[in-house]
Amino acid sequence: MSSTATPKTPAVPRLSASLILLNPQNELLLVHRPTHSSTFPNSHVFPGGVVSLQDNSTPATPLLETLKLCALRETFEETGILLTTTPPPPTLTPTVLAEARKAIHDSTLTFPSFLQSYGLIPNTSALHPFTKWITPETMVRRFKSQIFVTFVDDKQVPSHDGGVEVLSARYLTPSRALEMSEHGEMVFFPPQFYLVWRIGEFLSGENSGEGGRGKVLEMADGEFGAMVVEPHPIRLLDGGKRVVMGLGERGDKEWAIVIEIPGDGKGGESKGAEMVRREDVAKL
Repeated sequence: MSSTATPKTPAVPRLSASLILLNPQNELLLVHRPTHSSTFPNSHVFPGGVVSLQDNSTPATPLLETLKLCALRETFEETGILLTTTPPPPTLTPTVLAEARKAIHDSTLTFPSFLQSYGLIPNTSALHPFTKWITPETMVRRFKSQIFVTFVDDKQVPSHDGGVEVLSARYLTPSRALEMSEHGEMVFFPPQFYLVWRIGEFLSGENSGEGGRGKVLEMADGEFGAMVVEPHPIRLLDGGKRVVMGLGERGDKEWAIVIEIPGDGKGGESKGAEMVRREDVAKL
């Protein structure tokens, strides 16, 4: 949400997908976008991007499967983590993986052909829908982004791509990520802030261990995972310096997000996000 100019006709949202990866320590993987990024500049996000033609295995590929393939491809491009149904063969050395990762990003190699050449199958069944987000009509760049969640082991260590799309890739607990956001050390746009906060809620207290992961999976496979979130402003605060964003009729009706908007009025980083119950918005 980096531009606030209102086009005469709302832009058609582009299909995209992102993947939340949770490791055995219940840490989630966050990547840091560079300032030159066209989407979410200088912010921390989950690996992801827009759907490519190569994400359609066949003309009959279901949309959900296409979105899962997009999420897996983007995760590999941006972090080097390859999620397949079987482990990579010994011939797929770190050097070969790095070369393939760059080639796929440069569009000189497709993700499906790379997997096929090593007899690998993308592990789409391990991805669970975890809300869908549609960018407000007031934004110049709009996306219809399917979020997925999956659980991974510690065998693959994430890495950045040299600053092309990612400055860093690291695992953090939700509580630590939110603490860094509060102290200005990390920028989250509304979708990422909400999801990091919500996962933190799922993994807190009695659910801090394995039970928390079960809770996340339960939510993903239930009504939460099917939510379609359409952020929209419902109240301005502090003379327009902050805005309260509702999450839409098909989204979370109990909560809203308070964000700070850039002082120059030209878009940019939205900082200082916090969650507030909808019933308390009038008290702000």
